[in-house]
Order: sequence, then structure tokens, then C-alpha cells
Amino acid sequence: MINAKLLFVSVAFLTVASSASAEPWFTKVDEDVFSGKNSASMIGDGGTNGSLYFRCSAEGEMTLSVIFSFKEEMRSDIAGEIVVKVDANEVVKLDATPYTHNDDYGGFITASNPEVIGSLAKKVASSKGKILVGLAVPSLDLKQSLTITPVGSKKAAAQFIKACEIK
Repeated sequence: MINAKLLFVSVAFLTVASSASAEPWFTKVDEDVFSGKNSASMIGDGGTNGSLYFRCSAEGEMTLSVIFSFKEEMRSDIAGEIVVKVDANEVVKLDATPYTHNDDYGGFITASNPEVIGSLAKKVASSKGKILVGLAVPSLDLKQSLTITPVGSKKAAAQFIKACEIK
């Protein structure tokens, strides 16, 4: 018998709608009225398999997520792992937890060390080949991956790095 949880997560992960954007990388910067600092979001669209989502707050918090089309409430009792490899650089593995991103998207998020996420943003900015992203959910025996082209990543990542004051 098929594991219903595995099927549910697999179908959700594989049914992402592609972005209408011409380039797969996009950054949005917002100024925080209270501090004068910026918050920013950068997304790398991986097409039908999902997207890589970077976020920083005006307070200096950073997160990295893999998001996908998912209109149900995400379970909070399972652990995942986000795996990222940019070009020939070393593979970065980050523990992640499920979360509801908005009404249409769910995903797995990590609030790792800001230096690790900042370093990944810099690697994305200099990418010339491909950006490989994986999501593993061991309790569901699930491993999914996506490849994101670096087209537009230099500009998007430069905006993100500046807005987030990444050194």
C-alpha cells in the first residue's frame, strides 16, 4: 500500500506552477519605516519542482526555504533537510522544518546561521553553471531535487546582498 503521507508531499512538491517571470531570479526590497533598514526576499524559480526562497528582515534575521504549491496546512511534526550546491562549490546541508508560506505555497524553512545563508547568496551571485537544490524528508522517505539556471542571479543576488548588508 502506498504511504499516504509520502504521496501527499510528493504530489504537492511536483505540482508547482511555473512563474511567469522572464528570468528565474527576482529580488524584492522593502524599507522598514521604523529602523530605516531593509528587508528583502530573493526567489530562484526552479519551475514545476519548486523554488529557492531567501529572506532577510530589517533586524538581521535570515531564512532560506524551498517552497512549492501547497494549499493545505503544512504538518509541523516532520523534519527535513535543504541541500544546495552552486556550480562546483561544496554542498551545503541545512536542517529545515515545514511551514505554510502563504495561502498558495508551503515549504521547508531553515533559520540557520546568517553567515551560511549570506555565503549561499554570494555563491548564487557568482554562479555561471547551475544551482542544484534538494529537499529530503527522511521520515517520509522523500528526496526531491530541482535545478535552477543562474540567468538573472547576479543582479538579483547583488540587490539581496546590498539590502541585507551581507559582508
